[in-house]
Amino acid sequence: DAIGDVTLDSYDSITAARTAYDKLSDNAKTLVGNYETLTAAEEALAKAEADVISNAIKAIDAIGKVTADSKDKIKNAKDAYSAVPERLRDKITNSDTLDKATERFAAIDTIKQAGTKSKDHFDTVLGTLADNNIYPVQSIGGEWSVIALARAGKLSADKAAKYYSELCDAVKANGSDRLSDRKPTENARVIIALSSLGKNSADIAGYNLLSGLDDMDYITSQGINAVIFSLIAFDTTDYSAKTHDELIAYIVDNMTGKGWALA
Repeated sequence: DAIGDVTLDSYDSITAARTAYDKLSDNAKTLVGNYETLTAAEEALAKAEADVISNAIKAIDAIGKVTADSKDKIKNAKDAYSAVPERLRDKITNSDTLDKATERFAAIDTIKQAGTKSKDHFDTVLGTLADNNIYPVQSIGGEWSVIALARAGKLSADKAAKYYSELCDAVKANGSDRLSDRKPTENARVIIALSSLGKNSADIAGYNLLSGLDDMDYITSQGINAVIFSLIAFDTTDYSAKTHDELIAYIVDNMTGKGWALA
């Protein structure tokens, strides 16, 4: 009679009742008028246990492939797992799947949070670049700012026009297809920036910046870094360049030990 309504928490009372009954002599057992209550309780408990175990297994299986959207499915599986009494959890045949899914989702969430922070930093940097002046034929505060802002869609039309106008003036004042006698990377960097603006580097104020990179001796004089950036510059708009194939061959020949040497 102490068993009452059967739930998963009835295990101890049912076990105690069964133990007490089994200790009785055969004659004493015949005097127990509510034995059927015990057997019915045992059957009800067995069904409740089977159901809660089955629910946990199904909930874990429902997780499927873990993605950034798996939070609710994993929570449901954890809740279903927690609903199973500890004494029965070894019967959850796919509990390791839940453990792995939890670890996987935690890793994905960490990456997601880091990505959110990185985007915040990225937006801050872009905002700073957009607020600063941009100067032509310069590394810091020059073409790299143009490239970053243009590719992020943050370069205003006015600032792009101002940069291009000032670049044309600088190229005209320089008076040569080569923007530097010693640094071919100047041409390469400007070509990349112009490509991000949709401008053709073959005619900037009457000068062909592509022709400024038509001599391998000149390009290699600054080391393989200049070779690599010259190739990148030519490939930004599929420019046809005299030195294109030579640049590739040079990079391949110097990959071991010199791949990104700066000179």
